[in-house]
Amino acid sequence: MWGEYYCVNCPFCGDTRHRLWINHLYGSDWEFNRRKYTYLATCYNENCTAKPGKRQQLESLIFGQGRPLTRRVQIKAPSCEFVQKAVEPPGEVCSIAGVAAAHPAVQYVRSR
Repeated sequence: MWGEYYCVNCPFCGDTRHRLWINHLYGSDWEFNRRKYTYLATCYNENCTAKPGKRQQLESLIFGQGRPLTRRVQIKAPSCEFVQKAVEPPGEVCSIAGVAAAHPAVQYVRSR
């Protein structure tokens, strides 16, 4: 199916690398065919959603029906640190102001 996906940790296999992909249409109830798109979730770690009963269990977890899983998975947000460092030029650098207007570099910059 087309569209965006939500990548989350799989509660069935203990995946912590966000390999359970859930399509944005998952569980939607379309006007014409009234079909729930619960098959639009795929575990790319151990293919858990293909195992018997796992799709129904995932649907219960997401939409709050039935009983939850007995095992909890801890989700850790990735740590991101931004460190600004001084960077030296890669070699000899000249100003674009000193280059002829017909030069490909000048044409490229003007087109941007």
